[in-house]
Amino acid sequence: MLTHHHDRRDRDGDQTPRRLPELRRYSAVVPAKLLDEQGCLIDELIQFAFDTLGAQLLDLRIYEAT
Repeated sequence: MLTHHHDRRDRDGDQTPRRLPELRRYSAVVPAKLLDEQGCLIDELIQFAFDTLGAQLLDLRIYEAT
């Protein structure tokens, strides 16, 4: 199946690129110590970000406390 989509820019000769919708991006930084204490913390963060906030991208970073 081949689909071809014409938009108004084709007819008007305007060749400016369409602006893509911005992704809903979120990030979280978690100390590794919390993962030991709360085993399901990552699952809860992922569920909250995507289900509650409607995130499309989650940058999750785990760091070792010094």
